[in-house]
Amino acid sequence: MSKSAERNLLKKEFFCNNCGDLLEFYDSTDKRHNLRYCSSECWLNSRKVDFACQFCGRVIRLAKCLTINKKFCSRECYGKVRKGKKLSEEHRRKIGEANKNPSAETRRKMSKRMIKDWQNPERRKKLIESLNIRPTRIVSKIIDVIHSNKLPFKYVGDGKFVIITKKRTYIPDFVHVSKKQVIECNGDYWHNYEKDNAKTKGYRSIGWRVLNLTGSEINELDNRNLAKIISAFESGKNRLLRKENYK
Repeated sequence: MSKSAERNLLKKEFFCNNCGDLLEFYDSTDKRHNLRYCSSECWLNSRKVDFACQFCGRVIRLAKCLTINKKFCSRECYGKVRKGKKLSEEHRRKIGEANKNPSAETRRKMSKRMIKDWQNPERRKKLIESLNIRPTRIVSKIIDVIHSNKLPFKYVGDGKFVIITKKRTYIPDFVHVSKKQVIECNGDYWHNYEKDNAKTKGYRSIGWRVLNLTGSEINELDNRNLAKIISAFESGKNRLLRKENYK
């Protein structure tokens, strides 16, 4: 008997446990892999079950492990159910304790989720609206300087314009879009050097030029000298940007 004939004798048939298709296999293959499905897609589908949302009634297919203690199909449905209801004191206490000292894994997941939300234009718009960002005192002073001197910068600190880098999404204070220039007003109390430096590097990595003005500099200089600094930055005269020139 030839080798091909011997090999054909080892052929067997089986039905896929998910789709029911009839397939052929060799006996040795079945011993190694214990075949029950025709493809990885059928194997994944066999692990899914129908899940019905308790609010809207929508039925979706989910992995069985994801349906444990799950009641709603989306955050919107959960929010509509919880609307108007108050949390118990015990529930509030648990939430407060969890938020005080989140684990490294929790912080990583929160950061990943926030980055994903900021990359979605619709979700980003809702987040910005919820923040209700208003100009600070130093930002208001720069707005007055720009308007009174008709400088080509636009205030976008309210989130109407964002700059997306490779790692983060930033909301600049002022931009000159055609020249890819950014002005950042960094308050002395709320800002720190490391974060501001990382933001500057992020802007520069995608071709934007940055002028960082600290809160103390904005408060010390009058509007005329601030206008000179911003005008020098816009025209590219970097040697005129040193603060000591305007004392």
